[in-house]
Amino acid sequence: MNEIPFKAFRIDGTTIELISIDKPIETNKLVVLHDKKNNERWLAKITSHRVESVSQNPLSFIVKEWFKGEEVDYGEFFKENPFFEYYIINEGKIVAKIGDRDFERVRTLPSPAETQVLDVDESYSRFFNKTLTIGALKGNDNISVGIPKAAFNRHIGIFGMTGCGKTNLAANIIAEAISNLYANVIVIDTHADLSKKLTEFGIQRKFSDRMEVMSVEGKLTNSEIIRINPSEFHPRDDWRDIFMISDPQLNIMQRAHKKDWRNWIGELKKAEEFIEREKSPDGEIVRTKRELESFYAVMRRLNLVLDEKIFDINKQHGYFYSKLMSVCNRTKSIIMDLSGIMDERIELLVCNYIARVIFKERFKMRDNYHTQDQFLNETKPIWLVIEEAHRLLRENEFFINFVKEARKNNICLFFIEQDPSGIEVDILKQVGTKLAMTLIHKDEIQALKDATSIQTDEELMQQDKGDAQLMCEVEDGYVFPVPIHAWKFEGKYVKEELI
Repeated sequence: MNEIPFKAFRIDGTTIELISIDKPIETNKLVVLHDKKNNERWLAKITSHRVESVSQNPLSFIVKEWFKGEEVDYGEFFKENPFFEYYIINEGKIVAKIGDRDFERVRTLPSPAETQVLDVDESYSRFFNKTLTIGALKGNDNISVGIPKAAFNRHIGIFGMTGCGKTNLAANIIAEAISNLYANVIVIDTHADLSKKLTEFGIQRKFSDRMEVMSVEGKLTNSEIIRINPSEFHPRDDWRDIFMISDPQLNIMQRAHKKDWRNWIGELKKAEEFIEREKSPDGEIVRTKRELESFYAVMRRLNLVLDEKIFDINKQHGYFYSKLMSVCNRTKSIIMDLSGIMDERIELLVCNYIARVIFKERFKMRDNYHTQDQFLNETKPIWLVIEEAHRLLRENEFFINFVKEARKNNICLFFIEQDPSGIEVDILKQVGTKLAMTLIHKDEIQALKDATSIQTDEELMQQDKGDAQLMCEVEDGYVFPVPIHAWKFEGKYVKEELI
């Protein structure tokens, strides 16, 4: 580990100021502070820097602090270094003590005289290089940063504005999970970018045995055309919340489902059998106006589904369900490109159905294990990857409970979001692994600050494309943002280069 040319200027609690005379330390850079007296090391993150004039402070104090223990001719020094008329104060935040096994919570540091400033190097990579690596420590390409196995079922969220590299980062994480069999993944992609990257990855790695690619029109290489029998979707569990079905409308749908659950939509289209009738005063049996109105409202919604390309009423019932069972019970991942769907509600319907099926299947599987720990250790986590998941959480009681309870069933919801403020704070706090990329709007930044340990806006606003603040919460772990730079997806899996 090398000493870097910055010296401690002042330490106040957990805040440190380092002075330099040539250039500032990069914001968000991590440095190690070595307490030589007690032989302890502390991790600090640079949060900001400012330029100050020598004339504004006692010259002797600044110079003596910089050249402590050295004999210096100050007059000659200033002649040779006129730029020292100004100096730079780099302010940092001490985020953790580096222990023998992991990071510990911070405490007040010793005096500056006993502190040596060191750069982070490979000798400390074991503290960052967790099971699933996703990029490099920002400013040091030799140190990989990753997510520990203990966080695989605690939900993952990537947050950032358009163009900051969310899709690239998500592809890195998913590819690592599939490559190393860390998790079975279901990707629901509505923009095609993520599914295209993962499809090419699967072809290069020859992962046809562990990855299945599905698309609406078969546009992706080697992809199966998605066809789902709409009767697989349950009236109450799937349709009601997404399409805002009223109780009278739901009653009609459930009567059809009760008669033939494998083809309840076909039964419903017969109409006559599922509209309740009553006798008129003269004894004639007639349909009620309310039932007719409810039936026509149901059929209008139903036709929206039947008009979409992914639905086929003649498709074998349970075919898509069997695909999901392979994810739940075997080593299998599914990449779904839904970019050809025009109605947003259809996407939500599919997401809701998938979440419900895998949740119930994993819930039943738990009965086969003696303890919860045994279940978690002997089953593979399932990651459900969804872009803009806040739409699913909007007044959707099932999905809100899904987020809260999925961990018990070894299921992880993987968010890819532009605006974290669209998610309730209580739900956001359930996301154990957060990757905060560039955000510029105050309400978005505040939402993450309320749910994480991020303290300054600069950490989120002053990032380049591919940069992120990684916060990973695990049992008994100390959480603080680690600045990373994501690998370029194509480079990582083709020629090993960074963005």
